[in-house]
Amino acid sequence: MDELGNGQRALWTFLFYTLVGPFIGAVLIALLGPLAGLAGFFPDTAALGLGSFLSATAWTAMFAYVWAAPAAALAALGLLPFVLRNGAFGWVAAAIAGVVAFGSVAILFALPDAKPIPYLAFLAGIISILCRWILMRVGVLRT
Repeated sequence: MDELGNGQRALWTFLFYTLVGPFIGAVLIALLGPLAGLAGFFPDTAALGLGSFLSATAWTAMFAYVWAAPAAALAALGLLPFVLRNGAFGWVAAAIAGVVAFGSVAILFALPDAKPIPYLAFLAGIISILCRWILMRVGVLRT
């Protein structure tokens, strides 16, 4: 396979973070939604029954997919200088970019409920690390 240039690496990193990162986040929200309901994050919908709870979980996953796109794009933009210079970035930089981008977007666009913001910021950092890992495994980022 031909060696990718750093410009191509930056393009694929931005596209992957912006398109696949929110999808991973939505899937994780859909999987973690029932656990969050058991922990008391959705007391109103949990009291209505299983159908309402599953509907709220699906709505939350779709909302997370749409809402995470600006945060993912901002995280990718923050990482692009590292990719353009070195062809890669570390996992700490990925985590920081995810958390800071989520925090910035959370300040700019208000969430319906502010209670889960710290947990979602942590999840954004984990998703950013996961995106970095996938990009390294497929050969987009240098190891």
